[in-house]
Amino acid sequence: MRSYLQAWQEGQSNILLLDGDSGIGKSRLLRAFLELCRDMRLTVWEGQGHPVAHQTPYYAWKEILRHVTMASDRDGTDPVWAAIHTLLPLLNGILPIQMAENETTSGLTGESRATAVRTVLADLLANAMPRKKGVIISFDDAHWLDSASWALLHRLRQEQQPLLILLTTRTT
Repeated sequence: MRSYLQAWQEGQSNILLLDGDSGIGKSRLLRAFLELCRDMRLTVWEGQGHPVAHQTPYYAWKEILRHVTMASDRDGTDPVWAAIHTLLPLLNGILPIQMAENETTSGLTGESRATAVRTVLADLLANAMPRKKGVIISFDDAHWLDSASWALLHRLRQEQQPLLILLTTRTT
């Protein structure tokens, strides 16, 4: 794991998958590694898969998104927040906001709406990433991630560098 961390610190993106039977210590190993990263003052975002919510879009990202939005400057000076203000109603149900639909969002349906939601979330997360340093993103119990959460992770991996993605899954 340290070699992945060192490569990430040198600007390389990577995915590390910890796969194994239930109860062998994957989560404990992940928590210990993330604590080491925090001790080094690195940016760590932790998500969690959940068996009950594995059909809920972006559920695994909820804690990360809550943290990012609480830390964001929403007074209008943050250019990303200002640019997406009209799209914020798309995030009702994902974030703890309740905004009325507007002309822009009410016209979005189906795949175009799903793409717009993913774009807004990707922009929010990209804006919250430390410039040039990257971020460590972890998902414990990744086998319970919904398809929207996977799509957002894939998009960030393509667009943001460097990322170190850590996943734990159960052997099936």
